[in-house]
This record gives sequence, structure tokens and C-alpha cells, in this order.
Amino acid sequence: MKFFLSSLVALSIASPAQSWVSSPGCVITDVGNSRSTTRKKTSILLRDLIDGTSATSKTVSKSDIDRQLKLKNAAELFMKSQGGYFSPMTPNDNNVNMNILSDDFVFNGPVIGPLNKWDYIQSSDYFRLYEAFPDINPNCFGFTVDLLDPLKVRFFVKATGSFQSPIGGFVGKTSARFIPPDGRPYIGSIEAWSITFNDLDRMQVRSISAGYVVDHFEEEVTTGGKGLMYGVLHTTGLDFLPSEPGSKAVQLSLWLTGQFTKNEYGGSDNLFPKAASDPKSIPQWWHDKQN
Repeated sequence: MKFFLSSLVALSIASPAQSWVSSPGCVITDVGNSRSTTRKKTSILLRDLIDGTSATSKTVSKSDIDRQLKLKNAAELFMKSQGGYFSPMTPNDNNVNMNILSDDFVFNGPVIGPLNKWDYIQSSDYFRLYEAFPDINPNCFGFTVDLLDPLKVRFFVKATGSFQSPIGGFVGKTSARFIPPDGRPYIGSIEAWSITFNDLDRMQVRSISAGYVVDHFEEEVTTGGKGLMYGVLHTTGLDFLPSEPGSKAVQLSLWLTGQFTKNEYGGSDNLFPKAASDPKSIPQWWHDKQN
């Protein structure tokens, strides 16, 4: 039975537009830092680090302080209300502004990804953790702007919740027959996440990097040291699923489930969610980044 269940699972696991970001304490004037004009600054910072010069010891201008505050507030607001993994992120939800994610959005994790915008939304809609764990909370902390990328915010997630309803999709419905929801607590491992915005004017999420467990030996967790959906399913009793990044077992599992995944947007109607998007559908900037 364990082999049967493990062969079924493909796992996936997320600024907002300017008007959505603007909130008390986060309304500032444009500081005019586009990605193209900040690459030189990034190179200078990297050179200073290599030379042993502390980039953080330099005088920080008010515009830089305002920029960092705006980015950190936007990332925190996104995770609280539109995190996808923790809250609805589907076109049919009236409370969701689909412009929060840019059209060239990419999600990537230790095992799952890269996923384009619509495949990421489909995967989030498939599992619907916010229904299975109605009290789920990412408990984010440590928001800070990346030292080298002025549009990237890094932070930690320590998710908690209780297993009260079946997880969505075919995987959840099938496993619920053998492991029904019983209110058991979910205490996630500490994971490193990052959100990158496209620019300070539009403030849309261009990419999310998520699920990188920082302490595999952390005590008092229910995830077995696994991140994202692997940790959630471990909590629910599916603790035998392969999850080691790059392992042949994971590759085989993802390939098998990928054979039953629809190409079009299908949400929870899909037999399995996508583990990775078609390389041709991944935005060009991601391919450029990897070169």
C-alpha cells in the first residue's frame, strides 16, 4: 500500500501591484531603481565583498531605507494574504488580484520547479492546503533585502496548522481513505524563502524560491526534516515518500506522475499537479539567469 501511495504523488509546494502594496507605512515616492540600473551597483557590492570591504558598513541613504522598507512590507503582505501555498491563488477567487504575479513569474524549489505562473497556480489549487489546514500560518520572520539583488527579499517560514480536512486533488482524496484527517498538528521545519519583485513601480512578484530546509535535525517538528508539500504529507502519515533532491527515487516519482498530468490549466481536476513546466513555457529571463 505504501508503494501504491508513493507512486501517486507529485509534489509542489508564493509584489503585488502598486495599489495592493500601498498601505500605511508603505507609501513612498518612486526611488527610481530599475533592475537595469542596479546591476552595476550589484557588481560593486560583490567586488567590495571579495575585497573584504563590508557593504553594510557604508552610509545608507534615505531612499535606500525607504526602498528596503517598501520591499519588505510588500513581501510580508503577500505571504499573509496571497501566499498561494497558504491561501487561495486561483482565477476564480474574487479576492485574488491575478496581477500580483507577473506574467513572467517563475517558482522554484529544491525538488519542484521551475514552474511558470499558471502551472504554479494550478499546483497551489490542486493541494488547497488552506482548506485541509484551515488554521495554517506560515509564521514568516526575518525579512531582509538581499545584499546583492536590490529587488529580492529573503525570509524564513515556520509553518503551523492542524490537519482537519482532506488535502485536495486525487492524491489527497485517495490517501484520506487510509489516513483520515484527525486534527493532528503540523509543525513545519524552518525553511528559507525568497520573493523577487520585477520593479519598484509595478511591484509584482517575479519569482519565488521556497522550501529550502535550514535545519534537518530540528526538534519538535512533524515534517521529518522535509520542506513544502513533502513536509505536509509526512505530517499526515505519508512519511515514506522520496524527497531527496536529485535522487533517482524522486526523479522516478516525478516522471511517473508527470505522465498523468494535463498540459492545460486544470487545478484540482488534474490527476496530478505538474512537477515542472515545459521548458519552452519558462520565461526567457529564467534561462538567461541559468547561463
